[in-house]
Amino acid sequence: QIHTCLSMGVAVGLGKMKISSVPKSCKSVLQNKDFTTGFSSGLHRHFTEMSGGNGWLGKFSIFKNDSIGYMIWLKSLKEHPDIVSYSLRPLYQLVPNKLQKKAVKAAIEKYLEETAVKKSPKEPRCRGYGPYLSSNCCPLHASRGTLSVTIVRGWDLFGDDLSVTDGYAKMFYGSIQHRTKMIESNNPWWNAEFNLGKVDTRLVLKIEVWDEDPKYDDLLVHCEKYLSPGTHTFTCKGDYGSVEAKYTLTCDPYLTGEKC
Repeated sequence: QIHTCLSMGVAVGLGKMKISSVPKSCKSVLQNKDFTTGFSSGLHRHFTEMSGGNGWLGKFSIFKNDSIGYMIWLKSLKEHPDIVSYSLRPLYQLVPNKLQKKAVKAAIEKYLEETAVKKSPKEPRCRGYGPYLSSNCCPLHASRGTLSVTIVRGWDLFGDDLSVTDGYAKMFYGSIQHRTKMIESNNPWWNAEFNLGKVDTRLVLKIEVWDEDPKYDDLLVHCEKYLSPGTHTFTCKGDYGSVEAKYTLTCDPYLTGEKC
């Protein structure tokens, strides 16, 4: 019953039905009130998704005629339409006459034969790219590239109360992990470069800085970074210090964009 009432409310709001035609039992629903007590308890909310057109945000009342914006949007669809659904069919199938349909099909086939790009008799050569390209030199997978990461330095590290930090850093990329050497300093320079080779460019790079202790190592800094092609330097600040790192991501041949 509530579904029926709400459908009536939409029809009222868009000017397709008069509120006087709505049953009394539905009016409480449209006003968001409880059936028994009449208390406004927030029974429902509604929102509208639109495709194409302009001049209307999709907001309207479901208890009164509130169709002015809707009518403006409806008229704007003539100049600003959008695709709601579509299907693809050969052009000749749209011709109702069988004889004409056959002629149109023959004409299209002749046009394609005359204007189509001829296939090269020679197979393209894709030397130097290994198993990542198909025989026609197209990439076998998207979001692929070569990655190297350098953990440059840390500063203002606070790992021990009575001595300097025994600091080292880790990097994680998917299942790949690397670690720098430990340096006794609150401001260590590691300059540790790690070549990760071919990677999935959609993963996140994680950098951590740790203080080495006899019993338990302490995590000082943790950060995460999504990557984009090129060479980039970034810094992260944690509760117990900061870290600087840089990376170079090179997309595989013929791959471009933010994630290759």
